Amino acid sequence: MENRRSKMTKKLIKEALIELLSKEDLQHISVKRICENADLNRSTFYLHYETIEELLEEFTNEEMKQIWTSDKHDMSLSDYKETLNYILTKPDIFKVLLKTGMYHNYIMNQYEKIDFLHHPKLSQLSKEAYLLICSYTTSGTEQLLLYMLDHPNISNVNEIAETLYNMNAHAFSQIVYLSKGL
Repeated sequence: MENRRSKMTKKLIKEALIELLSKEDLQHISVKRICENADLNRSTFYLHYETIEELLEEFTNEEMKQIWTSDKHDMSLSDYKETLNYILTKPDIFKVLLKTGMYHNYIMNQYEKIDFLHHPKLSQLSKEAYLLICSYTTSGTEQLLLYMLDHPNISNVNEIAETLYNMNAHAFSQIVYLSKGL
């Protein structure tokens, strides 16, 4: 169990990473720059993380678990609305997750955990077809989320949630339809 000081230090490190990632690409960010931004020593960083990638992965898992866990995410319209509302409370964080590819990786890992063979509509798919459509819909979702986050004055959560829901439902139904003819 982490103590309060450790939690606060990790929070400072993550905030520094988010700030840097909002301005530039990951490959241009060093541990030294994160520590300078967080006003910490490098040894403090290494006390908590071995690499920047480990930091980013922990950060991603913490945020994404708030919107998707295998047992609660049911891909319903209300689930999409709830997810979008949560994302809008942390736009800078989700822009970072989307732009670094961490959102995509996390979602694809979650899709791989779903037992699609026991799903009535998806059981007719091969695993490769299932993952292909998951990647396709995730990429489209990412672009719509980035657009929503970059244009907050036109973000109608209900309309965007319905668009995502319909887009993903249609994509999955098309794959099932096409796989019957193969």
